Amino acid sequence: MMTHNQSSNIIYPRDVRLALNICTYKRYSDIVRNLNLLLSSKFFQEKESEYFGCMDVFIVDNASELQLDFNIDSDAIHIVHNRNTGGAGGFQRGIEEIRKCSEKKTFTHVVFMDDDVSFELSCFYLLFDCLRMIDDKNIDRPIAGRMIDADNPNVQWTAGEKWNGGNIEQIEHLRDISTNAYIYGKCVFDSEADYGGWWLCCYPYSFVKDNDILPFFLHCDDVEYGLRCGKKPITIEG
Repeated sequence: MMTHNQSSNIIYPRDVRLALNICTYKRYSDIVRNLNLLLSSKFFQEKESEYFGCMDVFIVDNASELQLDFNIDSDAIHIVHNRNTGGAGGFQRGIEEIRKCSEKKTFTHVVFMDDDVSFELSCFYLLFDCLRMIDDKNIDRPIAGRMIDADNPNVQWTAGEKWNGGNIEQIEHLRDISTNAYIYGKCVFDSEADYGGWWLCCYPYSFVKDNDILPFFLHCDDVEYGLRCGKKPITIEG
């Protein structure tokens, strides 16, 4: 199905709807900061925007105590109290809730995101735009978020990672992203990365709906899930 943005006369080949899967434990301030940022985005605020209504947020609280002190006027924000099953169990509960919700809403992709990351809203617009325009050859590949050094935001820590038999390597480690060689919005389809970490990684729902996370805590559970997917991730500069 094609979508048409009347304001810009652009025809997009694909419909996209994101389910954002966040697992948290006793990080109230981080959750509130990131949730407020998402709620201020075009996905929730600009009804005339092509992004509006195209994201649901699932927050799985492993401490079973998260109570927001502000009202949310949206049925696209889901707060789920969960027993403390660790990160893997929390993300898995998120998957289960997304699957239930998919009986009423059609999700195309699931984004796994840690609760304590800092991000710019533009990264979600770039991700969304890439998914709308991606070709048939690449539609079933994950998209891995890049990690920037918080103390030196001109330096990239990694753009995806390489398994290397357990001797994990960062891709484009310590790259200076302030140069003209770093092109905001550029999709990289030939990255050497084998998987993307769950600070932010997007998977096609077609994979997530049939694949559970391993049902026990495992260091590098995101690595196993990415390798099981078997598709090298795309990365986007910016």
